[in-house]
Amino acid sequence: SKEDSEMLLEYLRHTRLIDRKTLEYKANRARGYQDYPGTAMHIGKLSKPYKLNDLLKFKVGTAYETADHPAVMFQAVGGMDQIAMAMYKSLPRNLVTLNAEVTTIAQDDDGVDVTYINTKSGKHKTVRADYCISAIPFPVLTKINHDFSPEVIDALKAPTSAPAFKLGLQLSRRFWEQEEMIYGGTSVTDIPGHGVTSYPSSDLHSNKGGVLLSSYVYYGAAVKNSNLTVAQRNEFALSIGEKLHPGKFRKYYTGNAISMAWHRQKYNMCGWLDWSSRNHRRKLPILLKGEKRVLFTGNGISPSLPGWMAGAIEGAWYTMADLDKRVAKG
Repeated sequence: SKEDSEMLLEYLRHTRLIDRKTLEYKANRARGYQDYPGTAMHIGKLSKPYKLNDLLKFKVGTAYETADHPAVMFQAVGGMDQIAMAMYKSLPRNLVTLNAEVTTIAQDDDGVDVTYINTKSGKHKTVRADYCISAIPFPVLTKINHDFSPEVIDALKAPTSAPAFKLGLQLSRRFWEQEEMIYGGTSVTDIPGHGVTSYPSSDLHSNKGGVLLSSYVYYGAAVKNSNLTVAQRNEFALSIGEKLHPGKFRKYYTGNAISMAWHRQKYNMCGWLDWSSRNHRRKLPILLKGEKRVLFTGNGISPSLPGWMAGAIEGAWYTMADLDKRVAKG
């Protein structure tokens, strides 16, 4: 309405996002500075906005401004794996067995036998329980010896295994903060194999440098990157960094890097699982029912949150509630 339009314009005038007289969008404090103001006579210089037609030519858009990639996100101190470690530390030690590679799952109407090998000693052991809740990624689970029905096996193979690849470089100087005033966030490009560069949101202003997530891709691009040698992977990441921050990446690169291709890891074999609408309707309910005394959980049963820790937690809540009902029935 006319009244709505007038209120919106007044708001934009008040915030100085548009000129109070001409109503033009132009350089303003909310957008930022090209040269930040200082003391005495140094009043700084506002950065000029891009022309609209120039902005529309960019392909990066707002690819990461989505419901699960908001502008501001909480992060666990010390890294996201600290959430899992906190759960582990809260449990009695005798409830968790580490270095145990499951080799066989056998079930009957009264319980489940699980055989595993100690990856350090090489010894095999079989344990029996009333129920087995499997959080093993489906692509790994289907390769373990089991006695699942053909219908369950078919359902476990129904979702698509998504390849995923990440690479991080250690840099001795936090130039993105100290010289370019970048604090967290990402740089997205359309360079094949790059995906996104993510800047750390921890240790701000520290003098010990930091690690940049220099490439994150999935599907075909992830497979292509994972086929490179370690040296080729690192060189590729450096070349991308030099395009984003000319003269900085190679100068401050410490020689330390880490890369991960989840689809090539023995105990993952994928980054996450993608369910089609058809398989979601027809195959997932089979897994949600479980089979005899075996229940399936993890983010594989959370199609709306694939690849996210939240999906695994949601899956755990669902399975715990389901197990409670089963036990209550006797």
